[in-house]
Amino acid sequence: MLEAIIKASPLAIIAVDAEDRVILWNESAERMLGWTEEEVLGKLLPSLPPGADQPPREDWPHSGKHGVETVRIRKDGVHVPVSIWTASILSLGGQLSLLADLTQAREAERLRADLIESERAARERAEAAQRFSLLLEAAPDAILEVDPEGRIVLANPEAERLFQRSGEELVGLPVEALLPERFRGGHTAHRDHYSAHPVRRPMGAGLDLYAVRKDGTEFAVDINLSPLPLGTEKGHVMCVLRDVSQRRGAEEKIRVLNQSLERRSAELVAANQELSERNQEVERATRLKSGFLASMSHELRTPLNTILGFSELLSEESAGALNEKQKRFLSHIQRDASHLLELINDVLDLSKIEAGRLELRLEKFPMAVAVAEVLTSIRPLAATKSISLDSDLNTRLMLEADRLRFKEILYNLLSNAIKFTPNGGRVWIESSIIEGSVCILVGDTGIGIAPEDHQAIFESFRQASATTKGVREGTGLGLAITKKLVEHHGGRIWLESEPGKGSRFFFTLRLSEPEEDPAETGAKSLSPLLLLASHLTAWRDEILHQLQGQGYRVETAGSAADTVRKSKEQHPDLVVLDMELLGGSGWETLHELKTSPDTRAIPVIIASASDEGKMGAALGAAESLMKPVTGAALIQIVRRVLQPEGTLRVLIVDDDLETRELLADTLMNEGHTPLTARYAAEALRILSTSQVDAVVLDLMLPGRSGSEVLGDIRANPKLSRLPVVVVTIKDLSERERDTLSAQGARVLAKGAGWRQELLQQLRRLRQADRGKRVLVADDNPAGRELVRESLAEHVSSIIEAADGREALDKIRDTRPDLVLLDIQMPEMDGYAVLREIRGDPALAGLRVVALTAFAMQGDRQRALEAGFDDYLTKPVTVAQLKEQLEPSE
Repeated sequence: MLEAIIKASPLAIIAVDAEDRVILWNESAERMLGWTEEEVLGKLLPSLPPGADQPPREDWPHSGKHGVETVRIRKDGVHVPVSIWTASILSLGGQLSLLADLTQAREAERLRADLIESERAARERAEAAQRFSLLLEAAPDAILEVDPEGRIVLANPEAERLFQRSGEELVGLPVEALLPERFRGGHTAHRDHYSAHPVRRPMGAGLDLYAVRKDGTEFAVDINLSPLPLGTEKGHVMCVLRDVSQRRGAEEKIRVLNQSLERRSAELVAANQELSERNQEVERATRLKSGFLASMSHELRTPLNTILGFSELLSEESAGALNEKQKRFLSHIQRDASHLLELINDVLDLSKIEAGRLELRLEKFPMAVAVAEVLTSIRPLAATKSISLDSDLNTRLMLEADRLRFKEILYNLLSNAIKFTPNGGRVWIESSIIEGSVCILVGDTGIGIAPEDHQAIFESFRQASATTKGVREGTGLGLAITKKLVEHHGGRIWLESEPGKGSRFFFTLRLSEPEEDPAETGAKSLSPLLLLASHLTAWRDEILHQLQGQGYRVETAGSAADTVRKSKEQHPDLVVLDMELLGGSGWETLHELKTSPDTRAIPVIIASASDEGKMGAALGAAESLMKPVTGAALIQIVRRVLQPEGTLRVLIVDDDLETRELLADTLMNEGHTPLTARYAAEALRILSTSQVDAVVLDLMLPGRSGSEVLGDIRANPKLSRLPVVVVTIKDLSERERDTLSAQGARVLAKGAGWRQELLQQLRRLRQADRGKRVLVADDNPAGRELVRESLAEHVSSIIEAADGREALDKIRDTRPDLVLLDIQMPEMDGYAVLREIRGDPALAGLRVVALTAFAMQGDRQRALEAGFDDYLTKPVTVAQLKEQLEPSE
């Protein structure tokens, strides 16, 4: 029975002995592996794969539910997948194996996997087709499928909407029916050509294509053609159409705009070209103008230098006395030469303004103060014609402007008003606020200006047609410069006037917030600090007011302790001590002040009810006063106590009594000896009979002016180097300052801190060193002669050179103390000579001054930047040359 089971078993049953030889091989093993029982019995198991040894018996797989899957080799070499179950044969020490052929199972599994994959692929294809169908329906472009005969076989919803036809209407419709009538005739040929060469491409590249709706309306389209891939209907083509009507419209607008832009661009290029040419012409004209002005300035200043210089030398009468007629002639020469120089300067100033090269020095200042200074300087002019000069100003207004230019504007308008107002008339100035700016009115009761001249008078070299009898017209530049100065500040100027009804000039300037004047702040910091100690409030306040009126800074103390504390904390320059001070004895306070290391150096003035001079001096008081103390007496003693070392005999020339007294007090305060004169003749008499160290001179004197007095001083060889300080309330123009400077005068404007500045000027005045050697280099012999004659009595020697090369050789040979160097010379110009000097260590520290007729904008700055120590513009005066012997520090 067991044998029958083994024989009928579908499983291959194989048994091996302990030596791995086959002892059992059933028919299923023969069918599975191909070897017959006779071929394997008693032999080693033949079905193992090549190269695989029979594993050790203990490693053979044992029986399990599924067996062990492995591979066996059939007799014909085919690998057979099998599942093996094993069991040990204990009696023989062998092994029984049952093998099941897995070939069909594996094939079934493969088929099953293939079916699953096919099903998945089919499902994905169906989903893709569905998605494509949805995309086709949702596509924003019309999509048509056309067969080889040109009939539509498929149309998406967008095609239905675009052509206003249903899907049923479109399917089967010839594609030409969607084209305008004019394109249908040639479309068949185009379609046949595409069928012969089917590629993906746009239709009608570069052409404007159109389609037609069911209602006959045409619209612009873009069409893309694409042959359908193999596997679909042969010869079918997909057409994608897009309505581009809006884009074509936009493109047309853009095209028109581009044409317009191109046209405008061409016009702009032409305009720019024309503008460039005009700019070049303007630049050329500007260069020519600047060159002309520079040439004119140079060529006019050179002879003027000779005229003014030698006329000044003649006026000194160093070569012999002149009679009155000769002096009068010489005066005419000097006056008209100076007038010509002023005209040249006016033209150059106007040129600077027109070229935009005028730089404003903006500052914040009280308008009323600046106006008052102008009014003070111009009142004498009004007084000569008995013209009343009034003002009605808001004294709290602050301006932000160039103070010098503002006063120049005001002075021009006021002087014109006075000039064209008859005797006994009226000139006034008012202020108001207009839109955040101050509006200043200068009015007069003069002859008036015709309406047709209202614009012309602001033009250069233009004046109103009618004037008062005998009025000198001038150059016609004043109002032109005034207008440009106002506009340069960002303001505007206009006038209201009629003939016979006077004139009213208005101009506006920017306002500023009120703030402390920096000049006054600086002056206060230079003023002495006084400590006024008294418990008597009325007396203290009275003295306080008078001391502050003299420019002193004053602190107060009401008790002995307060006096000592403030003295130690603030270190005043002087203490004024009331001996009846509350809180302690005045003597104890004085003793403490003079014995404390912190305060003993501070001078103390005591004030008491009795004469305590001896006791006060014994305890260290600088001065003693007996009550009642007047402000004037106290101020005189304060000045004496604070006076610095060194005194001068100073002549004060001023017709105003109060001004003379103020100047005298100022000088005595410093220990100087003042001499006073009311008018020119008195001043010249004192100068001829007394020793004078310096002169303080007012310009506006009765009879002969201060300028004439200055001229007389310079004309006297004994007084030619006498220091002169001009103290004036007038805001001098640059030309006036240049004129005074040319005569060797220092100019001092009255204002905050002016007294301290005056005293400083007096201390700095020194006599020039007469032992200096001067080299003058100028190719103009008259220019060299002028320098030689001007300085001959003031220097030890004068060396002359006619060109730059000769100048450089003589400088190295003679080593002068001062070089006066013309810039425009043959051989080497002044700049080349200067570079050689500055590059030579042996000439280090040599003072070199440019002496030239160049006076254009930037000439001075360029020279100073190049290394010149100073810059003198021809015509140069004797006084200017002398000043170079003692340059200001």
